[in-house]
Amino acid sequence: MPDSPDSPRTPRTRPVVALLGAPGSGKSTLAAALPPDTVLDLPGDPDLAGQVWDGLRRATAVLLVASPVQGLDPRTVQLFEACADLPRLVALTQLDRPGADADEAVALCQRLLGDQVLPLQLPLHDDDGTIGGLLDLLTLTVHADGERREADPEHVRLVEPLREDLLEALLTGSDGDAFDAWASGDQVAPGLLAAELPRAVSRGDLVPALVVRPSGLGPREAPYGQRPGQDPGLGLGPGLVELAGLLARLPNDAPHGDGPLAQPTPQLPVGVTPDAGLQARVAADPVARLAADPRSGQLLLWTVGPGHAEQLLAGAPSLPVRLEGPRTGRVLVRVPGWAVRAVRSDALGRGGEVLANQDHEEDAELELRLPASELVHYALALARVTASTGSFERLSGPLS
Repeated sequence: MPDSPDSPRTPRTRPVVALLGAPGSGKSTLAAALPPDTVLDLPGDPDLAGQVWDGLRRATAVLLVASPVQGLDPRTVQLFEACADLPRLVALTQLDRPGADADEAVALCQRLLGDQVLPLQLPLHDDDGTIGGLLDLLTLTVHADGERREADPEHVRLVEPLREDLLEALLTGSDGDAFDAWASGDQVAPGLLAAELPRAVSRGDLVPALVVRPSGLGPREAPYGQRPGQDPGLGLGPGLVELAGLLARLPNDAPHGDGPLAQPTPQLPVGVTPDAGLQARVAADPVARLAADPRSGQLLLWTVGPGHAEQLLAGAPSLPVRLEGPRTGRVLVRVPGWAVRAVRSDALGRGGEVLANQDHEEDAELELRLPASELVHYALALARVTASTGSFERLSGPLS
């Protein structure tokens, strides 16, 4: 039985890292290469919100898998932002794909996730455009062909501004020997920098971006050993080794937040008959709920989407939601500013009306009146027109 939604996170005996990422980003491939007892590969399907939010409530760190080929979808960005009180990291994948660019990938992450996202490594390209090595910004060394060597002076000069930004994020909140040396203008020993890295990530001062699984780099060994039948390429490269080592050094409990994560309110009703197995599954799900409609008396299973409902029903029969008469209801919709026009047009197309519209700095709230028949599936409609970034709550009317 998971913790109740109102209970704080409790300390764990080992780090629990939740993986977030858009479909096709390489998230599941990366999860297969990391220690299975510390990684939660959260589903990318927005309908499976129960699994996602239960995983995030149990996590002690969050790793976002970002591919320059796939980009970042709005839902993944929202989930990442919701975990701001946890240590957060970014894994840059698929940089060996045609057209992939590490600098653009980092710039995209900074624009969508915040300026705390800074690279720990940069890929070095051969004459044919393939990645031939990784330059470590902390140690100023290069990993290539299974070996480590000092970076060329030309490379050191080029990356110095990036390294200064990284050291500032790493050491500004520190009070140890590393900070004293850096503040005095002295060189900081690599060992001191390595020790400060998990502390800065825990404080939230730094969201490190690590390059993982580029082709042709380093020994083909996973840092925690190869499992039977595992693709030997899954453990490729020093980026993955450093990522696994950093994850293992993160704290075992959430450093800042004492309260629960804000989680979505289920808005999709499914008519059901009483069933002990269903009641047990709903009780174990942090998002779903069972409630009787006060007007029709029908028992409703409230979910965030059809996939979520299907998972909970597990073969149990569902019934059409009964609606009595030509009823309407009011909803308060919260969406990013860019989605307001689409939401208004969609509501009018469904025979509804916009009662109020209030713009905020980056988002907006719209009060809508919709027919009861449209309210039943409005969770799906809103997800489609807002790329799963909108939310709403029922203010009055049927099925509330």
